[in-house]
Amino acid sequence: NFATTGCKLVLWDIDEKANAETKQLCEDLGCEEIYTAAARVNIEIGDVDIVINNAGLLRDPGDFLCKSDDFIEKTIQVNMLANMWMAKAFLPRMIERDSGHIVAVCSTSSIFGAKDLVDYSASKFGAFGFQARNTFLSLRTFSVNNSEYALNVLKQSMEEALENEMYSRRKRNIHFTTICPTFMRTRMIADIPVCPTATLSPEVVAEEIFDAILTNERILLLPRKAHILYALKGLLPRRTFQRLLHYLVEY
Repeated sequence: NFATTGCKLVLWDIDEKANAETKQLCEDLGCEEIYTAAARVNIEIGDVDIVINNAGLLRDPGDFLCKSDDFIEKTIQVNMLANMWMAKAFLPRMIERDSGHIVAVCSTSSIFGAKDLVDYSASKFGAFGFQARNTFLSLRTFSVNNSEYALNVLKQSMEEALENEMYSRRKRNIHFTTICPTFMRTRMIADIPVCPTATLSPEVVAEEIFDAILTNERILLLPRKAHILYALKGLLPRRTFQRLLHYLVEY
């Protein structure tokens, strides 16, 4: 879509062809590499108007207590810290110009939580909180198996979201869009038992993201009916919402 509108595209990707390959790529990924690549983009292409953070690492779903510390660190690094490093790399010029748009592709798991995906949910919650303006209030009932500690730590660090920081600087033309789709039909979920009717096609999500950017939509949940659950999350007692979510997932 962006190509058809005449935009210059810089495609920066992590190819997850195999688990071993992914592990090595994650180990090699770091903030200095991102800063170096960003500087090169600014020199060779020019100022970047839109940054879309779409990196995601999801592997080996299962009991949180059985996951290695090393893999949890890699998940946090790719799914959350990379968003911060990208912002640090490109925001300075956006601030100077008072113009730009940063898009984070998160997940509905960052809002509703998902059993057997505690590390993934927590990492995406961090990415969501980094950009989302009212995360501390609207996600007060966040509930994921065994993740209460992770929630408390992330809440403390996300009280001042990135958008509020730009607002306090009076940079009103720097926009932020956070996309939270359910699982997409990609290789990343090939080993996860997900009902096909509960997944979205990448093409549909891409169209929705394109429209959300053009309209400066703040937060977009996909499918859009997930916004109803998002509203109920702040209204229902925690246990009631847990039972509702469990029912929807199981049936």
